[in-house]
Amino acid sequence: NSHRSLASTNSRKSASVASQKSVNSNRGNKISSLQQKGKTQLEGKHYAEAIKSFTLAIRTCDPSQDWSGSDDDNANGTGRTMTVLYRYRCESLYEIGLYDLAVADARKALKFEQSTTKSDLSDNGLVLRG
Repeated sequence: NSHRSLASTNSRKSASVASQKSVNSNRGNKISSLQQKGKTQLEGKHYAEAIKSFTLAIRTCDPSQDWSGSDDDNANGTGRTMTVLYRYRCESLYEIGLYDLAVADARKALKFEQSTTKSDLSDNGLVLRG
């Protein structure tokens, strides 16, 4: 009986992990789609629409999770994505004259970029001293 209950518990855990990876993968696909849509809108000078797309992508992207769903991706995938999303939204905000908001997004992009860079360096055995 204990072998059956252990196997059942392991099976439930595996199903839960697989389900979470599916959710993460779906979230990643949605974020990528919104990012591409926003880029196209930005390039077409549809700045208000681009801001909406990037904002929704930012809200969908949880920086405390690696939404990629891939075991071989490192946890910096989300930080890099947040950096890019904030950079693009910053550019869109700047183009319509919302400079204070653009500066705020630029700072957020830098924050994510710095944390990603520090993590990359520490993962490679390097330590930043500041």
